[in-house]
Amino acid sequence: MGKPVEESRQGLKIGLIFTGQGFQRIGMYKDLYDEYREFKETFKEANGVLNYKLQDICFKQTFMTRIETKLEHISERAGSFFEEIIKVPKIHQTMFTQPIICAGDIGCFRVLMKEVPGVNYHVIAGHSLGEYPAFIAAGALTFQDGMKVVKKRGEYMHDASKNIDSGLLAILSKQGRIPRSYIERLCRKYYVNLALHNSDSAYIVGGLNHNLRKMAEEVKRKKRFTPLPVQVSGAFHTYLMQPAAERLKKALESIPFNPTHTPILANTTSDAISDPKHIKTEAYRQLTQTVIWRDILWKMYESGINLIIELGLGSTQRGNESALSKYTRQTYPADQLPEILTIEDKPSLDKTKKRLKGLGF
Repeated sequence: MGKPVEESRQGLKIGLIFTGQGFQRIGMYKDLYDEYREFKETFKEANGVLNYKLQDICFKQTFMTRIETKLEHISERAGSFFEEIIKVPKIHQTMFTQPIICAGDIGCFRVLMKEVPGVNYHVIAGHSLGEYPAFIAAGALTFQDGMKVVKKRGEYMHDASKNIDSGLLAILSKQGRIPRSYIERLCRKYYVNLALHNSDSAYIVGGLNHNLRKMAEEVKRKKRFTPLPVQVSGAFHTYLMQPAAERLKKALESIPFNPTHTPILANTTSDAISDPKHIKTEAYRQLTQTVIWRDILWKMYESGINLIIELGLGSTQRGNESALSKYTRQTYPADQLPEILTIEDKPSLDKTKKRLKGLGF
């Protein structure tokens, strides 16, 4: 679908990054869907696998989606109460969120390949769920098979979470790094797992919500770092996903995987993988193991990646810097930061197209 090469023009080495869930919102991808045939056809193809319409979930404002925006502005206790008595909008239910994000990421990728057909890339990575569109873009999975797997993954993770009050909590530092030993000590104390090491200034832990609340209270008291709940419906990338992982492992047996045309940096090891056996193992392990995104970014730096193209929704509000861009800035040496281009809507696509064409693509 793209043009992986060994040497890119003008000394550039490009890495593709696919975003994961946590930033979904009503209206996402609407302008790309309306204006680009490749994006619309991606949703249409996905709908055929899913047996429901992604655009109905992404674009239509409902009573429940209006209510959810109000919940963001009231207290945590009141918000929890209201969330118990109303139905969580589908866009935030992981069994629907995951197919939306995967199809949206691939839609952005296909539009990029159509609009800038000469773009070259050397390595691919995907953040959490974003590893699946990375598998698809690298040729390990067909789009239809990838959507089948993501549909099952979302359903299995939903089932594993629905009767357990669990979630994820981010621990962030606005200035300076957070010692990993500090996070690991808190995890042991409160019986939670390190789910994602996004950068040395951004960690995400997962577990039972009553333990996460206690941990957040301690972090707040210390006043060094900031705890923030993550917008997901379960403790992803922790031991609580083991039932989902076992079901997914069985489902993966019937899905054909192919060698990739471009290496993928694996979420759980940061190793460059390309053969079907390693990719299938990664898909299984990733549900319960820590995503070491910081190490993936460091591997990109060490391999000379100096231009990153980020595909998919990566921020909670349009026009804001994406979370993955922040992690990149926090990980690369300050005097060797890569250029970061994003595609999550038409304005960002236009900006990326202009820049790439200016570079000679």
